[in-house]
Amino acid sequence: MKRVEATGNNRGKVTADLTIRGMTRPISFEVECLGPVKSPFSGKASIGFRGSTKIYREDYGIEANYTMEGGGLVVGKDVEITFDLQANLEG
Repeated sequence: MKRVEATGNNRGKVTADLTIRGMTRPISFEVECLGPVKSPFSGKASIGFRGSTKIYREDYGIEANYTMEGGGLVVGKDVEITFDLQANLEG
């Protein structure tokens, strides 16, 4: 992770490097902070993050693709990356 900056209430932008097939490029994720909340099961606090970005797969040397019988491509050139992360705040 290179940089984290706030962009609004419980929102931010994370800048990092992404390496795929030996090619490294900078990317930015829009991130939302969810929590902190206490688990109804353990009573322990946790915090969640949700983020997403898009990459252009050919920037990483992923150029091979196959056409489906109906005419569409198996993988689009723009690929969306999303994540949901939860971290416990108490041991």
